[in-house]
Amino acid sequence: MFNLRMDLDDPVLGFASRWVEAIAERVDRVTVITMDAGRIDPPANVTLHSAGKERGWSEPRRAASFYDHCLRVTRTSRPDACFSHMIPVFSVLFAPLARLYHIPTLLWYAHGAVPRELRLAERLVDRCVTSTPEGFRMQSAKLYVLQQGIDVARLGPAHVKAPGWGHNIVSVGRIGPVKRLMECVEAVAMVRREGIPATLEVFGAPATPQDVNYERQVRAHVRALGIEASVTWRGRVAFDAIADAYRRGGIFLNLSRSGSLDKAILESMACGCIPVSNNDAFAHVARRRGWGALVPGESADDAAAVLRRTIEMPDDRQRALRVELRDFVNSEHSLDRLADRILTQLADLVCRCTGVEAPA
Repeated sequence: MFNLRMDLDDPVLGFASRWVEAIAERVDRVTVITMDAGRIDPPANVTLHSAGKERGWSEPRRAASFYDHCLRVTRTSRPDACFSHMIPVFSVLFAPLARLYHIPTLLWYAHGAVPRELRLAERLVDRCVTSTPEGFRMQSAKLYVLQQGIDVARLGPAHVKAPGWGHNIVSVGRIGPVKRLMECVEAVAMVRREGIPATLEVFGAPATPQDVNYERQVRAHVRALGIEASVTWRGRVAFDAIADAYRRGGIFLNLSRSGSLDKAILESMACGCIPVSNNDAFAHVARRRGWGALVPGESADDAAAVLRRTIEMPDDRQRALRVELRDFVNSEHSLDRLADRILTQLADLVCRCTGVEAPA
């Protein structure tokens, strides 16, 4: 399995460690090759090799280390299949060895962007999988849609809700222009001007200099709007603490137009939040399932209107909706279901490669 980063403390990529564990529960052995390793606690049947980014190694040295690990693994304990998670370049780099050792490769990709390396990887791998159609925006006869993988067992509603929980809005994720936090704070300000005591807690941190500058702009905008006392900046949150972040509020606000189904939306739903989001993939699902009222238009005014309606929704309707949203995540996007689907795809590829008939 190829994975960009293995670190239980990483707020963005920490979930990948749980994916590895779920897959490991279903096979004899998993070997993970990652570019960057942090705090890990893998099962006994998982072996981890890092290309050395955490050591500060240069890109050429990491590429050499990647190939060294791949060669040793394929020569000494030839894997039955390869699962490349999110980073198409790994599939491109591994392609010559995959062909030489007849190892079928499955590529997972779920993002609105279609980079050049994805187009190349699609030609080289045996099959591609994604979470939703919006997460793989190119035509491919190799593509299968498997849904997301949310660790529902770890993400549950709060047993005890803090005062004002129903009026508290949370935003969880990397801080950057794509997240449209400027529009989020404007929407909260509008709701407050209508006499609704809404508050906002922002969980996350910038990752690039551009993101840092954007955070400064949003903070300045909060001051200009006069809502400093109503917006709390919680900073980076560790993967293990992500459930507590969602549980801080009854509403999850996500105005990012990233295209693919943002897993943070599904995680919030599993934790009992009502999502207000115009994410393309979520909008498609919401309208199909009768949740279209949770999808605002493009403007902050639209988001404010949806926030107001959601906060003022009768308690019994809110309770029923929260149960419905969590049940949807559990039935369609649970990690256990996704791991089963991934293994089904891998088993089929192995059978095709070896000429053995797939089990019924």
